[in-house]
Amino acid sequence: MTTSPRAINHLKCILVNARSVHKHAVELWDLLDSIAPDVAFITETWMNASSAPDIATAIPEGYKISRKDRTNQVGGGIAIVFKDSISVTTSTEDTPLAAEHLHFQIRTDPRTTLRGSLIYRPHGPRAPFSDAIADFISPHALASPDYILLGDLNFHLEQNNDPNTTTLLDNFANLGLKQLVNTATHIRHPHRRTHA
Repeated sequence: MTTSPRAINHLKCILVNARSVHKHAVELWDLLDSIAPDVAFITETWMNASSAPDIATAIPEGYKISRKDRTNQVGGGIAIVFKDSISVTTSTEDTPLAAEHLHFQIRTDPRTTLRGSLIYRPHGPRAPFSDAIADFISPHALASPDYILLGDLNFHLEQNNDPNTTTLLDNFANLGLKQLVNTATHIRHPHRRTHA
């Protein structure tokens, strides 16, 4: 979601749920090498302090990485991979959200800065997240005319009758955020539901 679709027009960005950089290092390397995105946002990296070899085999030459590993249990983790010609700074803050996050600023030239937040919310109770997300991101979204929120929130956005989904979307709309992706982004096995 973004407050300004034009903000990402000049950047080639991808969002990937890796479900383990270690297990999918070759596929991730091939994806980055073939698509050559300016920035790749990755959720569920499953990395930790001993993951340096995984990173070396997953990221082609010419890219850097900024990451936040999950430290209290396995799984989770998020990262931003970017071309070394681009300036990316990240920060994090204490939050009541049951989610992992990185706030970022991407500067491609002295006049162009894109601000945003990468969020991964694991499966679990949704009401606390949908209620608290607006307060959490509003200082960042309102501080810049060019703001983007992306990640894996584990919400079924197509379920219009779900009060948690309605609350989440209302909070986003109140911040001026517009959904850019309107199709399913995750398709599981045929016997499971498609989820956006």
